[in-house]
Amino acid sequence: MSKNTNPYWREESRIYRLKLDIAKTDNLEKKRRLQALLEREEMALRQRKAAKMFHVTSTRRTSRKNSFFPFVIVSLILLAGLFLFGRYFYLGTTNQEAETVYQKISTLVNRDKTQRDTKKLPKEQVIEWISYHMSQADPNSNPKSHRFETIVNEVNELEITVYAADGTAEKYLIDSNGHLYHVSTGEKVLVADSWDVPVDY
Repeated sequence: MSKNTNPYWREESRIYRLKLDIAKTDNLEKKRRLQALLEREEMALRQRKAAKMFHVTSTRRTSRKNSFFPFVIVSLILLAGLFLFGRYFYLGTTNQEAETVYQKISTLVNRDKTQRDTKKLPKEQVIEWISYHMSQADPNSNPKSHRFETIVNEVNELEITVYAADGTAEKYLIDSNGHLYHVSTGEKVLVADSWDVPVDY
């Protein structure tokens, strides 16, 4: 026996039986009740089909949207490469200028490859993220040698205390949105709202 692949066969069977019952009965009151029931069944079937069609359409649109962004990135990289090729070989661009353009393209590509979900960073990457910004604020510091202590507070934020060798401490916080803050005298100052550590750090 073959499997019924029609997802609406139950509703359509009920509608078919109601139509038969309406055709068979001569009782006007019973016919009115069956007609009202038939209209409800047909309305429910139309709504279910419309909901399924909307779900399929939305899924296709989401799929096209998700596949569009990587296509744009690849297209931009290819266009930049063609521009570099044309400038270098046909317009007499110097090697130094070509290298500068290449480095900019590489930075964009590497930045895209190294994006991380900052709401779910392991401790090693939390330390790397904070160390990078501490070294940006003070190039003479060596934050990687500091001691980092982390704790999750009652609102699901990650609190980080950084202890230097001289005993001084600085506090940082990563909130539920993955944003990094420096905390001083009870005030939060936004440091970064996404992962921005260079690949060569």
